[in-house]
Amino acid sequence: MVKKANGEGSISQLPSGRWRVRVMVGGTRYSANTSTRKEAQQKYREFLGHTDRGLVPPTQKVTLHQHIERWLTDEVLHTRKPRTFESYRDSSRLYILPLLGPVKLAQLQPAHVQRLCSTLLEEGLSPKTVRIAHGVLHCALAQAVSWDLVPRNVASLAKAPRVKRKEIEALDEVQARQLMASSKETRWEALIAVALVTGLRQGELLGLKWSDIDLDRGVVQVQRQLGRDGTLADLKNDHQRRSIDVPPHTVTALRDHKRRQTEERLLLGPEYTYQELVFCTHRGRPLGHRNVSRAYKGLLKRASLPNVSFHALRHTNATLLLLAGVHPKLVQERLGHSNISMTLDIYSHVLPRLGREAADKLEALLA
Repeated sequence: MVKKANGEGSISQLPSGRWRVRVMVGGTRYSANTSTRKEAQQKYREFLGHTDRGLVPPTQKVTLHQHIERWLTDEVLHTRKPRTFESYRDSSRLYILPLLGPVKLAQLQPAHVQRLCSTLLEEGLSPKTVRIAHGVLHCALAQAVSWDLVPRNVASLAKAPRVKRKEIEALDEVQARQLMASSKETRWEALIAVALVTGLRQGELLGLKWSDIDLDRGVVQVQRQLGRDGTLADLKNDHQRRSIDVPPHTVTALRDHKRRQTEERLLLGPEYTYQELVFCTHRGRPLGHRNVSRAYKGLLKRASLPNVSFHALRHTNATLLLLAGVHPKLVQERLGHSNISMTLDIYSHVLPRLGREAADKLEALLA
């Protein structure tokens, strides 16, 4: 079905059910796709009202470079975290735009994206870096679809390289106890205890406030995270907001930690910057991620433990819970994973042992 207006353009329905607007002004064709006919008519009027004033660029002439720069400035900068914006910008300018920047957005094909991935791999970039670049391009093109600049996201039709999962670093039960003993009577005792029994990410730990912790009930509420720039921020997704029960020995460590923190606050008086943070400097300011990791490495060395990352405490928590027979669904919820398949995928190394234990239990029941 076609509707013409003054011989200057048309509105037509596509096989997909969407509507296409085309307007010819001054020898240049302008087009856009919309969800409904009413939106198409509105877009049609906008084209006729603004094209001759130069306010609407011809979509056929927009290059990928122009689109990505606009996307970064108009959308990413105002809706994502600063570090995410910087990551998207750097990935675009270092890897995507040098190869595909001049390509017209309307002419971009899946083969272009596939060639981008293979070229970056041939240049020696890691599969993870190439996969990130592919993800950034996918996000940029998804916005182009939303803005009706292109009818489809061609990055969806190109395969990103697979990334080989690194072997999970985790302490065993004995090593976890040794780490806790190493932190005993230090300002890091409560932090290590909470990290091991909750599996919180480092940013989530450092973002905890005393109002998030119910010491009487032994419950920790995860509400926010501390970024590497030292600012508190909301969690990325709703499923990361969660309540976690903690055992009595962790509650005791937290009570002792709060008492020592109160003493420091009273001692420093006005010089203490009170932000209600559970884990902070002796002056009440947010802890730096690097400083925490440095102190943690010192505790590992003191206990003669393997030099594993701080994130290994999260893996330690999940591994010990699964080996203890805790249902994977509960482990997923405590970790803040979006779904149980993510938990099972990450900790698949534990499953064979659980299978053996299940078989042994069946033998005991049925023998």
